[in-house]
Amino acid sequence: MFEQCEHKEKGICPYSAKSKYDPEVGEYLWETHMYCGAMSGSIDTRAMKLDKCWLNMSKGQRTRYVKNINNSVFPRRGYRYDKAVKGWVRI
Repeated sequence: MFEQCEHKEKGICPYSAKSKYDPEVGEYLWETHMYCGAMSGSIDTRAMKLDKCWLNMSKGQRTRYVKNINNSVFPRRGYRYDKAVKGWVRI
């Protein structure tokens, strides 16, 4: 908590945090990611995927972002996540 966020002009944000957890894989990895605690409704809350600060986005921009991310995290039926390929493959 209270980490320096890349999207804030002031630097420190009370909603940002660092973790090694990767939500796409569901495991802890060696890379450290910055997460935004202000984001809601999305599966992947990594700050690096945001175009700008979540708090400065309009409601329409937030909704569009959440739909795009959730569609990429939850693919259609008939796919599974392959750790070797690091992506979704057809069954």
